[in-house]
Amino acid sequence: MLLRLYPAESAKLLVAGFNVIIKTALTTAASDTGLPTVPRFRCHAGAKKPLENGRKIIMVVVNVTVEIDPQHLDAIKEGIAAMESASRAEVGCLDYTFSVELNDSSKLRITEKWETMGALTAHFQAPHMAAFQALMGSYPPKGMQAFFYEAEEVTPPGR
Repeated sequence: MLLRLYPAESAKLLVAGFNVIIKTALTTAASDTGLPTVPRFRCHAGAKKPLENGRKIIMVVVNVTVEIDPQHLDAIKEGIAAMESASRAEVGCLDYTFSVELNDSSKLRITEKWETMGALTAHFQAPHMAAFQALMGSYPPKGMQAFFYEAEEVTPPGR
């Protein structure tokens, strides 16, 4: 995996030869040099480490949309189930779920929740990730978008 950060609103992630545009809500603080803020990823020693602004980070949330050929879904279901199970067993994984849109079977969604960016980074190095990428290489996606967020759990409106 190669991660390149650009001083724009997105970063490019190369996974198994497939370019993924990552748009992220993570930005650096403005520096004393007057340079503009740029997207970046921060690793946290713990899920509840306080940030500079006093906010507590509870989790890293990843939302991925993969456009596949719907005819390939049956061929990749077993690999998806294995990836889901192995990922959920990883240290730091709070949730890892695949789903198919009801109104568009070409859209596969992956929702992930991780305790820390370090746990997510370790996930990208896991053997089951390599196996899943190999499987997807046999059935190349038509497109893919991945969004990474630091999230703080909040009380729902009206409560």
